[in-house]
Amino acid sequence: MTAWRALPISILYNTDLVKPSQAPKTWEDLLDPKWKSNIGIPDPSQHSTTAAFLLSLRKIIGEKWLDFAKGLAAQKPHMVSALAPVADEIVRGEVWVGITYIKYVKQYKGPIDYVLMDKHLSDPNYMSVGVKAHHPNAAKLYTEYACSPEGQKAMAEEGEFVLYPGIHPAI
Repeated sequence: MTAWRALPISILYNTDLVKPSQAPKTWEDLLDPKWKSNIGIPDPSQHSTTAAFLLSLRKIIGEKWLDFAKGLAAQKPHMVSALAPVADEIVRGEVWVGITYIKYVKQYKGPIDYVLMDKHLSDPNYMSVGVKAHHPNAAKLYTEYACSPEGQKAMAEEGEFVLYPGIHPAI
């Protein structure tokens, strides 16, 4: 397998409803009562990336991560099935802020931006060719392209955080 991109997670917000100066700057800021019932998040009991993200927060906020998770639950967030629907809800104004991938700022049209934090957690993605692939040569060619500087640049232009040195997302 070849790692070919990382998917950083941040707080995204609706720019029509939240001014940049009022947006939460840290994970703990989401526990402010003003965000109650206005946070979108994938349901961690059904979405393993979100469960892993919450557990991984201990790398950033230490042993208080569990208190944060309990506090976030007390905020009565609107829980959805995955990370992409969080961005949909933010753009539609159904929630003001949400926890999801930064790449959606580029990939979703509408009033959406993200909070630049000191540290972001990310979800690595891997690409491989299965032993039972129907078209293994085509899959190998695509994998080679995706890992090449040209392929990595094409992905970065779509907001992906690729792992190739010197290639950065268009965000």
